[in-house]
Amino acid sequence: MMTLAGMFGVTEAGISQFLKRQKAQDGSTNSQRTGRPRVTDRNDDRNILKTSRTNPRLTAPAIRREVFLNSPSPPSVSTVKRRLNAAGIMGRRSVKKPLISEKNRAARVKWAKEHLNWTRQDWNEILRSDESKFLLFGSDGIQWVRRPIGSRYHPKYQLPTVKHGGGSCMVWGAFSGSGIGPLHRVNGIMDKHVYKDILQNQMLPHLRAMGRGSVYQKDNDPKHTSLFVKDWFKSRRVNVMGWPSQSPDLNPIEHLWEELKRRCANKRAKNCNEKFAQLLSEWNQIPMSTIDTLPNYMQRRCQAVIDARGFATNCSSGNRKIPYHDIRRMFVLGEQDISRNRQRIMNEGLVRRMRPVAGSSHDENRNGFCFDQRGCQPYATSWSIQNSLNVCIKQLQWKRHAGALCNCARNAGVTSLGSTCSLLSIVG
Repeated sequence: MMTLAGMFGVTEAGISQFLKRQKAQDGSTNSQRTGRPRVTDRNDDRNILKTSRTNPRLTAPAIRREVFLNSPSPPSVSTVKRRLNAAGIMGRRSVKKPLISEKNRAARVKWAKEHLNWTRQDWNEILRSDESKFLLFGSDGIQWVRRPIGSRYHPKYQLPTVKHGGGSCMVWGAFSGSGIGPLHRVNGIMDKHVYKDILQNQMLPHLRAMGRGSVYQKDNDPKHTSLFVKDWFKSRRVNVMGWPSQSPDLNPIEHLWEELKRRCANKRAKNCNEKFAQLLSEWNQIPMSTIDTLPNYMQRRCQAVIDARGFATNCSSGNRKIPYHDIRRMFVLGEQDISRNRQRIMNEGLVRRMRPVAGSSHDENRNGFCFDQRGCQPYATSWSIQNSLNVCIKQLQWKRHAGALCNCARNAGVTSLGSTCSLLSIVG
């Protein structure tokens, strides 16, 4: 110790204290510092989150004013944002959905329960219809662009616009389980008389061709439910399906309009005639495979409306949205997907590589699988088995996903996991 003190020009006591600190820190020379004290305490953080959850439309400055109204030194707006972001409450654009009254909510739930167990054949007998508007220039939706910083007004990254969207083309369309139906251009303003002509010349021939027992479905637009139109349905003996108001998420024709807009997104039209010609051409090219997926969508839509207690739901037909807290339903849907796609899963490359591993370990582990590594586990001697096992372990990447899966289960209500999720996240 005297030698070290002489080399570094310090006292022996200084060397002794340094070695004691090193021993206490397990040899680490970069221990964590306390840092600057937090401006907010746990009660402040809790009040920030409570205020935001009570009124999700409050901005960060408004939350700061409400929570720290009488505080002599309130935190900054940036601090409030950091507390919200740390709790997973991010600023997001609100989705726009129809306003649904309590009466309409009850009607939506009743309709969904009545049609929840309909079969594919039942849905195939329905002729669905709706109207949609297509702009001649641009899109009425949000369009994103990737650009460098400071180039917002460069012509390359601008979105050109014209007054009133450059005009629009209104169309009426229908489809059924047998395929695409007629697509008709609506000239001028659509009233009950124009709608009656469409029913007479476009809808009725297609409905009669579907056969007896076919049913026509429409929404509750005022021109669709007028006495004039009701008398026409009655005189023609057309079976009309009951429909709850404010329910576009229950009508699968909305997915056909989305498909049609995607197909015509990059096509410019000089006038309404040219636009309708483009729409009609793409409408007739929609494949039958797209139509076949829509009856399966209806059962999920009905269940989603029931789960949401009649409120508006996500219209997407691709992904099934389930309540984040209902972990039991998550496993039920997973089991259904595995059962339905069993043949495809068994033929995947990852499963094929695992088959020789599973086959070699079947006899040795007939009475259960143990982990003592003393003779009860099979010893993979075949090169192909070893290679398959190594490839599978690399592809699974369980460490990367274990923490996220644990957090998902904990947020879903499995509180017994405790601090296990943070440990798995560090491992990953």
